[in-house]
Amino acid sequence: PTASPKTAATSTAAPAATPAPQDLLSFSCRPGADGKSWSAQGVIVNSARKADYRVTVLVASPGSAQGKARRLVIPKVATGVDTPFEVDRLPVNSGPASACRVQLVRLS
Repeated sequence: PTASPKTAATSTAAPAATPAPQDLLSFSCRPGADGKSWSAQGVIVNSARKADYRVTVLVASPGSAQGKARRLVIPKVATGVDTPFEVDRLPVNSGPASACRVQLVRLS
């Protein structure tokens, strides 16, 4: 009898995401001239080994649990280097007193 080759299982799981608010050096967000969309800018400083980061920005009323947000993945952020980012055309979710919120996670 002949032996059949063994196959190795490969994992296609998404990378782990670790909250990294300490790596957000600066962040600002403001409404655009049209009043229908906002833009955000910030700077990340990686405090650990080289990693990818995901920035999520939401413009909604305070306390709002749902809404459209924009995500940006910033690949291979080097340790200790100021890395700027910009997110344009942020959708404004309905509700009074819209405010901008940001979440930064390190992907590994």
